[in-house]
Amino acid sequence: MSPGGVPRSLLYVPAHHEKMIAGAARRGAHALILDLEDAVPQDAKATARERLPESVRTVGAHGALVLVRSNAPWSLAWRDLEAAAAAGAGGLLLPKVDAPAVVDVLGAYLVELEERFDLPPLDLLLTIESARGLQAVGEIAAALADLPSARDRLTALVPGNEDLSLSLHMEPTPELMAGALWPLFVAARAHGHALIGSVGSGADYRDLASFRARLERSRSYGFEGTTCIHPAQVPIANEVHRPSAADLAWARAVVAAFEARGGEAVGLDGQMIDRPVYARAKRMVDEAEP
Repeated sequence: MSPGGVPRSLLYVPAHHEKMIAGAARRGAHALILDLEDAVPQDAKATARERLPESVRTVGAHGALVLVRSNAPWSLAWRDLEAAAAAGAGGLLLPKVDAPAVVDVLGAYLVELEERFDLPPLDLLLTIESARGLQAVGEIAAALADLPSARDRLTALVPGNEDLSLSLHMEPTPELMAGALWPLFVAARAHGHALIGSVGSGADYRDLASFRARLERSRSYGFEGTTCIHPAQVPIANEVHRPSAADLAWARAVVAAFEARGGEAVGLDGQMIDRPVYARAKRMVDEAEP
């Protein structure tokens, strides 16, 4: 887990699949996402929801953060969110968010659920999966920052690359998606939210070399953690989102030199180290914690 509580790896687990649920806690993921949405057939959704109390306990047995991804239609989402809270999940992943009003309504319902079940503030991750959502992402991020107890919960924006590229009539290549996602990057940073996910399609889960390359590029855009659809991706996500030995050595040298000068700009190996460079290096040192 990164400082500030951002999980480096978030593994999707189909909430109806008993075998996957049984083994999920041993996969080394910092967070497990019990998925009630795309991974669950329509005729299995009610049963998956009913089993959440047991599923949450099972996947969280080794201390990982447990999130529940709800369905998008409100007719199902209300029941999903209530069941997740009642089961003791640590947070929610809401799909297909396309307007700030969604966040406003969700916020009011969250407060009700937290009071009813005597819960601490639930973490909240919002997935942006449409052109409309991307257009409104600044307002969505602002509404998320205004939620009650926002500072006490992990809040994050997550790009839904497959649905988003479909909505944009765009191929989901890393190059094209990186450009399309700039409003999301800016909105997350402007309003203090984490960035979780990656740029580009993740459909081919077998190509781990491509997965690593995509994550390394995504980290350069500021992503702090990555969703995984296969357990083999988890160790790669944990590694990529931790600074490399070379980067960490540079960062520690920068921090030491800058602090030794009492916060004044200083030269180091031909590079001018001023406060923004120091702040970036200090964040990297902090992120190196286990």
